[in-house]
Amino acid sequence: MKSKNDINIPLIAAAVVFVGLIAVVAVLGIKAGSNARIRGKTEDTTTTAESTVETESSSLFEESTSSDESQSEEAESGTVYTGTLATAVPKTSIVEKTVTKLQTTAAAVVSTTVMNGAEVPVYEEEDLKKSSANKDTTAGTNVKLSADMTFAGLYTKGYDVYGPKSFIYNDDTSPNCTQRKFGYNKFYDFGANLIDFSIDTVRVKFTYAGKPYMIQMWKGQYISGDIGTVGGEVGIYTRDPQKAYTASHYDCAAESDWLDCEMTIFWDDDGDGVYTPQFTRKYSTHWWETGYVDGQLKNKRDSSPLRLMQRITFKDEAQAAAFESGLVSKGFKSVSEFSPNVPDSVKRQGRDVIYIWQYIKE
Repeated sequence: MKSKNDINIPLIAAAVVFVGLIAVVAVLGIKAGSNARIRGKTEDTTTTAESTVETESSSLFEESTSSDESQSEEAESGTVYTGTLATAVPKTSIVEKTVTKLQTTAAAVVSTTVMNGAEVPVYEEEDLKKSSANKDTTAGTNVKLSADMTFAGLYTKGYDVYGPKSFIYNDDTSPNCTQRKFGYNKFYDFGANLIDFSIDTVRVKFTYAGKPYMIQMWKGQYISGDIGTVGGEVGIYTRDPQKAYTASHYDCAAESDWLDCEMTIFWDDDGDGVYTPQFTRKYSTHWWETGYVDGQLKNKRDSSPLRLMQRITFKDEAQAAAFESGLVSKGFKSVSEFSPNVPDSVKRQGRDVIYIWQYIKE
């Protein structure tokens, strides 16, 4: 790593433009249908909803799964990768009957009637077990998370948190993910706004086990006009305490620092105060969790119609507490009962943190 005095500013600027152009070309390529298919359909076709609704196990929140077991690829079948982007569609069903929801206790099964014609995702029981489980590796004992700490649990409480839309995302765990080589700093955000991205961001910095961390989140308009997409992303970045860094630069997290997480983007696209889930990235291991859907913000400079909700399972309680404190220092409100309807709020239980971001920005 070069010292501050050896940094080549023109080279950094060129790298910024280069990374930005990669992102734009990748997004445009996917949206144009180049090499992209959805669940085995051809480029110009759309998916049809599956016809069954699965009944989930009532023991969901009684079981626990280690983070190692949840380090799997996205579960959407038929996903085709294009460079570092992929197109995915959650399993959906047309519901015209009573749906048996997930259960948080050993009591009687809770059911609810879904409006006719509504589309709800159907997730495999194993996926939802991963979403709902936690293991305290330091103590070696299983921890039962409260329902409001997982997406599956929020669903049982009546919240609409699973987005059914098809979406594109960066395959961050692929060895071919170009972005892993470049790290991140404020110059990249500046460059993104020059190439028709209009995105807000929050940077949460903290130190854990002597290592500086930054977890950065973005949401907004990624390319405007008819070919535009809206969405969000969260990246995990670190610094080597033994190296000198310039300005705001961080390295992309090494695989040993990746974390288990899940994410949903909500959008009030009609301006009526109703925030509808667009898509959901299921609980899996990431350093950079992303997702984008077709669309255009009414005001591309205002990302507040979007809400980003994410749950992260950290290495231990100390790391989770450090991140929670970082969110609070940015203006997030710590709550005892989490709700997706309370903007800019955060809750921690053990080594899990769940938060929703809407208005706060750098």
